[in-house]
Amino acid sequence: MTESKSAWRSALLAAYLRWKYRQRFYSVRVGGFAGWQDWLASEAPYPLVFFGNHQSWWDGLLDFSLTRHFGMDNRLMMEAKNLAQFSFFQKCGVFGVDLDSARGRGAGLLHAVRLLQEPSTRRCLILYPQGRLVPDWEDVPLQEGLEIILRKAPGVTALPVWRRLHLGKHELPEAEIEIGEPLSPGGGRTTAQLANALNATKMALETRLSVKNDKQIIYISKGINTLRGGA
Repeated sequence: MTESKSAWRSALLAAYLRWKYRQRFYSVRVGGFAGWQDWLASEAPYPLVFFGNHQSWWDGLLDFSLTRHFGMDNRLMMEAKNLAQFSFFQKCGVFGVDLDSARGRGAGLLHAVRLLQEPSTRRCLILYPQGRLVPDWEDVPLQEGLEIILRKAPGVTALPVWRRLHLGKHELPEAEIEIGEPLSPGGGRTTAQLANALNATKMALETRLSVKNDKQIIYISKGINTLRGGA
């Protein structure tokens, strides 16, 4: 359960990922609602929960790079048995949760709440409420853990994020990330409301790609030209 945050290990991971993205992707692009970049760069939305779909092994790494680019104090929830294979990540703010037992799930949720309530100006928690890898064509409901976290930490802003990896006109796949409309703190959010927000973010990404709207886009990686902010 316990994670720690080593500045030099996080910087090493960030540098490795910049290289790795150039090897594996034609581009990694991020878009979102009008003004999303300024909104994330401000202090207003924190603490923040990034929640999104989980379609590939890359999701946590992409979110690590994105949140680091905006200077966030990021933490990421990961299934314990998967984290055991990548112990290095524990020094980069990743903590494991035993999803196979009710006790383990409960302990993980309480730890997430504690992280969000710790003094930190830009704390961000990244999690995937479907609970497992889910291909785009599967319709898997969200688990209730995120609703519980938001109820116990009412001062947290929830931010839906949708990712898509796709092949098209380039030899390498493209990674697209969409930042959805934030859900303001207070009042709690039901799992159904969170699912609707996530689905709206998915639709926003599809619309952006269909009309080729690049006005709100930044590149995390594009060929050899990779953003180095925050690394």
